[in-house]
Amino acid sequence: MTLATSPSIASQFWRNAIPAITAMLVSGIYIITDGIFLGQYVGHQALAAVNFAYPVLSVFFGLGLMLGMGSGSLISIARGKQQLQAAGHALYATLVLTLLLALLGAIAVYWGAEFIITAQGADSATTALALQYINIFAIAAIAPMASIALPMLIRNDDSPNVATLIMMFGALFNVALNYLLIVKLELGLEGAAFATVAANTAVIAFSLLYYRSALAQVKPMRTRPSALVKLMGQSLVLGSSLLVMHLYSGFIIALHNRLFIEHGGVTAVSAFAIVGYLMTLYYLFAQGLSEGMQPLVSFFYGAARVSDKRKVVALASKLVIVSGLVWYGLLNLSPQYGISLFNTETEVINSASDGLLFHLSGMFLDGMIALMAVYYMATQQGLKALAVSISNMLVQLPFLWILPKLFGILGVWLALPLSNLLLIMILAPMFYRDLYGSKPSGSFKVAHCR
Repeated sequence: MTLATSPSIASQFWRNAIPAITAMLVSGIYIITDGIFLGQYVGHQALAAVNFAYPVLSVFFGLGLMLGMGSGSLISIARGKQQLQAAGHALYATLVLTLLLALLGAIAVYWGAEFIITAQGADSATTALALQYINIFAIAAIAPMASIALPMLIRNDDSPNVATLIMMFGALFNVALNYLLIVKLELGLEGAAFATVAANTAVIAFSLLYYRSALAQVKPMRTRPSALVKLMGQSLVLGSSLLVMHLYSGFIIALHNRLFIEHGGVTAVSAFAIVGYLMTLYYLFAQGLSEGMQPLVSFFYGAARVSDKRKVVALASKLVIVSGLVWYGLLNLSPQYGISLFNTETEVINSASDGLLFHLSGMFLDGMIALMAVYYMATQQGLKALAVSISNMLVQLPFLWILPKLFGILGVWLALPLSNLLLIMILAPMFYRDLYGSKPSGSFKVAHCR
């Protein structure tokens, strides 16, 4: 592929972004259909159990994104420099690293799950439900990780449509299994978890078939142990901000769950879960925009095409902000409609309506903060990307400490948008300087060893 021959920056962006957005929205079916089936056929306590489980499972999701984005950046940068052998070495290192991290992640989840759930304030019945859900993922830890990472790597191999088709198949397979296992066989949370893991496995199988086909431009290539370790380290550094972001997300959700239990009980946690499901569509759209931006930014960075890199980032930033504002408006036009997809109890609907109004008011800022982290990963500024993610976590803590004491459950809903506003005021000037100022320091070369 030679991006220089493409007709325009916008068309290059949309060529990558549309499949990425489609893939992310399709992957949202995994999450949202679980919520709809569980909320309608098992009850609002099942929604609360899944929300208590999320901080544990965020380990797997974060590791998958770290591998996909970190290694994907290395692959695209190497391709931009016309170094296909280096790209093959990076791909091979990713496959090895995925196996190692899956084992470590499974051990961490197995030993820490119950403690994390009970620390959020879950009662014994809800804890038991959450553990039923988690245990399936712990047994098949590589499935959620690799099913996230591999399509992202395929997208960085200039095959965004293939990656989207693979994810679409996985999502549709998940819906069918959800219907069979939850509605027909009445297997509850275990059925929902098994459906997701089975769909993840199908995504992995088709992704590996892609790399054995003639479609793949980059093939896994073995390299010396020292170079392998170096490449794994580079991938971890570049993608670590996404891991931290997901761990932060899990930690913040755990804090919210604890505070909602204290101020509103299980019903409030269920409402928070529904708000999260509805919020997911925007975050996945914004993530799709960021993922569509990343291969181009990495390629232009590797090819020293500074002006083109800036144009791509500017376009993606505008779309992230506008889409967040539009989705917020749509959700609040008739909040009962979206909420009732998951649960029809009056108390749950009332609480979730407050969440849509207050909690999501700074949603577009959160999307922009995530885009900044992806930009720094794409341009080999892993430490800055990590700093953005850590700041996103730390800035929320004082708001979650103070606001609930002053305003009760309303304070819990308001913590996220107010912290986002403060953080964007700090990060935006730095991001602008890095994008339009002098060339950032501290970059490193992709390891390339025969």
